[in-house]
Parts: sequence; C-alpha cells; structure tokens
Amino acid sequence: MQWAINRRRTYLKSQISQINELITKQVRMVPNSNQLERDLLMSGIASMQLEQTKFERLLYFLEHPRDNDISEDHIEIAKNYPVESLLPNPVKRHMTNCFNHEDKHPSMKVNDTWVHCFVCNRAWDSISVVRHLLGLNFVEAVKYLATK
Repeated sequence: MQWAINRRRTYLKSQISQINELITKQVRMVPNSNQLERDLLMSGIASMQLEQTKFERLLYFLEHPRDNDISEDHIEIAKNYPVESLLPNPVKRHMTNCFNHEDKHPSMKVNDTWVHCFVCNRAWDSISVVRHLLGLNFVEAVKYLATK
C-alpha cells in the first residue's frame, strides 16, 4: 500500500511541475500578444491553474490523511470566493498592486476567483491568496473561506 501511495505522490508532484512550466511559458507570451491572444492565454492559464489546484488538493489529502475534515462543498465554496475582497490593495479596472513584491504601479490582473501578476509571473486562486497572505495551510485556508 505504501508503494502505491508513493507512486501517486510522485505522479501528482510531476503533474504540478509540468503545469507550472506550461503556465510560465504562456505567461512569457502575454506581453508580446494582442488583446485577443492575451485573453486566450489568460483563459488557458486560468484553466491550468484550476487543474493545478486539483492536483495540489489531491496531494495534500494524500500527505495529510487525518486532516480531511473538509468536504468537496467547502472546497468549492472556497475556490469560488471573490478574490478581490481578499486583496490588501484597491482594485481599479481589474488591476492592482501585487502583494508578493514591492509594486509602484499595478501589475496584477484581477479576475473573479484568481489573480495573476505580470511582474513576478505568479498566479493565485482565492485559496492560494489566503494561504499566501495569512500563512495558512490548505485545509485552514478552505475553512477560513468557507466560513467567511
């Protein structure tokens, strides 16, 4: 049984790594694209981030089997939480200053449930924003958003 768990863990980590590489490649293409291409790239990035979150969630549950006291409904509520209300800086025209680095001009694109910074090439969904800003683990962040 432990062998299967280790194989699953290795698979999930490799999937997460591959998705990170794909996201990075697409992010690098954004500055040299027109508006239509940018919208398509951002949509693709958002899809990949959702897939990445799914793999991270599976990996978390695999590595923390006793902390599984949250349901899929809690996770869905947390994923769909409006990210704009979590951000420390004001949002204007779907842009804000990035919370991950010093920012004098808005560099972070804000969508309904995720954000992307063009300077540090990072993206976060609602759960990831809470994890980053409050220093919580996955389960704590989901509980925080599901009960907020």
